[in-house]
Amino acid sequence: MNRRSTAYLISVGDEILAGQTVDTNSSYIAGRLSQAGIRVLKITAAADSAAEIKSTLDEAVDKAGIIILTGGLGPTQDDLTRPALAEYFGMELEFRRDILAKIKARYKSRGIPMPKAVEVQAYFPKGAEPIENKFGTAPGIFIRKNDSLIFSVPGVPREMRGMIDGFIIPLLQREGLGIPRLFRIIRTSGAGESVLSEMIGDNLPQQVEIAYLPKFFGVDLRITAESESIKESTRLLDEAEDRLRERIGGYIYGYGEEQLAEVIGGILRMRGWSIAVAESCTGGLLGGMITDIPGSSDYFKQGYITYSNEAKITLLGVSAVTLENHGAVSAETASEMAAGAKERAEVDISLAITGIAGPGGGTEDKPVGTVYIALAHPGGVDVKRFNFKDDRRMNRHRSAHAALNMLFQYLSKDI
Repeated sequence: MNRRSTAYLISVGDEILAGQTVDTNSSYIAGRLSQAGIRVLKITAAADSAAEIKSTLDEAVDKAGIIILTGGLGPTQDDLTRPALAEYFGMELEFRRDILAKIKARYKSRGIPMPKAVEVQAYFPKGAEPIENKFGTAPGIFIRKNDSLIFSVPGVPREMRGMIDGFIIPLLQREGLGIPRLFRIIRTSGAGESVLSEMIGDNLPQQVEIAYLPKFFGVDLRITAESESIKESTRLLDEAEDRLRERIGGYIYGYGEEQLAEVIGGILRMRGWSIAVAESCTGGLLGGMITDIPGSSDYFKQGYITYSNEAKITLLGVSAVTLENHGAVSAETASEMAAGAKERAEVDISLAITGIAGPGGGTEDKPVGTVYIALAHPGGVDVKRFNFKDDRRMNRHRSAHAALNMLFQYLSKDI
């Protein structure tokens, strides 16, 4: 592995270590570096302490050719990244009038007076290169030391992104760093990672790595190819994808950031079909997932939230006898809910959910987490029973997603 094409990310801030702030900056930076062919070796956090920052730099400089720090460049007493970097690399902090002029100009353009404390941001490590901040006052810092490239950017996400995309990634590309390493995200639903892993086995090209990324509603597969050229890496990913489709094609619904509801919407639109939903325990979550997608009015016609037995009878035409003999949580009730929604909304297809979300209401035969989902389609009604856990929130979300997956499996059969 070429050391110059490896990176070490350091987030500076007590708020991260205290769990008060989620470190989304490192996630963004790692993603952009990966796209540029830079392998991220480690992501870590350092406290607002000069000693901690310098200690973390010891390991970073030893292991990686590219070090990127975020945070600690502001004007307050706990912003110590700037002096810590200067001391670590043996640089003096010099007052830069050109930097101060830019800071003053920014405050003037906003029509507000500049606080005296902000002047500290004009003290800059001598010999380092300022990185322009288009969205704030604190300039970033670029230091070239031996065979290492060190960057320090603000912790404010918008300012950080501007420097990563506008300065750091272009510089790394000009330096000829990075290797032809490409990745692709393949999204699946309906099977756990262990099932998918067993089905896939060792059926991928040797030069392709696969990672299983379980999500709340499914498993994402990240396939990565590394070779001597972009063309070859692309070919390897295409071959790997073809092999995956042979093994697990029925569980694949999309790529990248595609959502299952989005893919379903595309199929419904292509077929010219309309849909309605009837929900009990999910209380509108399923309809919300479908209508979260822009343009869903093309195919989504009606949603029924029938929480009570009376609502099931009045709005959907569920039989009182069915409810008496089988209960609200049953295959029979789910089936009549779906059929009623399809008929009354005059749609091509409909989904219905009824279940016991919890924490109470369960029985020996139907414990908490028991859910019935019905799909009414031109050929009839399909019903499935699901047994989820005893967490109310999880049960409701899993139920809504299971309904979407059931619909996707039906719609994609003859595509």
